[in-house]
Amino acid sequence: FGPIRSQLGDLRTNLGIRRIRVLVAWNDQVQPSPSSTPNFRLYDQILSSLPSGTEALVILTGAPSWVKNSRNWVGGSPRSTFVELWVKRVVNRYKNRARIGAYQIWNEPNNPDFTENVTLDVLTKPDNYVELVALSYNAVKAISPRKKVVNGATTAIAQNYPSTLNYNKALVRAGITSFTDVYAIHFYGKSIERVLLPGGVADFVNSLKLPIWITETGAQGVNKQLEYAERIFAFLKRQMPGIARIYIYQYTESSPADVTYGLRN
Repeated sequence: FGPIRSQLGDLRTNLGIRRIRVLVAWNDQVQPSPSSTPNFRLYDQILSSLPSGTEALVILTGAPSWVKNSRNWVGGSPRSTFVELWVKRVVNRYKNRARIGAYQIWNEPNNPDFTENVTLDVLTKPDNYVELVALSYNAVKAISPRKKVVNGATTAIAQNYPSTLNYNKALVRAGITSFTDVYAIHFYGKSIERVLLPGGVADFVNSLKLPIWITETGAQGVNKQLEYAERIFAFLKRQMPGIARIYIYQYTESSPADVTYGLRN
């Protein structure tokens, strides 16, 4: 899809998008061993190329394969290891980047397809995920107190019902709202009835005393995206007035036009 600077310019100039969610993942390509120096080259290119007038929501997630070995843990915990060796390094490195507005801690902690959820032991343990967010929140605020901290949304909150919603409820019971400036959710599909059910998605979201960001949503198929946005986004904002932002997934995707989520494909 062209050079990074061209892609970001396309987002800002042609698509008119000024808030961009950027993945800054910790993996074997970035740091192949505990003793190796992390390679920030790709992330430096992306974050230095953000156009004027844009704001980045930086996702901090992932774990190199060597984190599975407890002998490599910092502080006796894989979650402390992630914060000490990734969160603090990233926030320190980019603390003077004014176009970074917020850090999102992790991504879909209840997603069984992501092996890092097993490595950090958050897949079925909401309390452990809250610990990860709390440690990260304190680390970010100590380095860049003006940056917002956002929880990593679970898988789509109205899907796999009510399991995913219950994971979110467990996060709130465990105190996550004390360690996030914004509450993030993902929303895919329609599932209108699950939004409206007593005790369902809208009741849960409306009970929160935080701004709500939908940090992933979208429809498959280039001919379906506009209709989905016009109908579903409007519905969600009527039912959950606290929704302050909606991030569309995603900008580019190399997949057939009938199944792509990409705005460019």
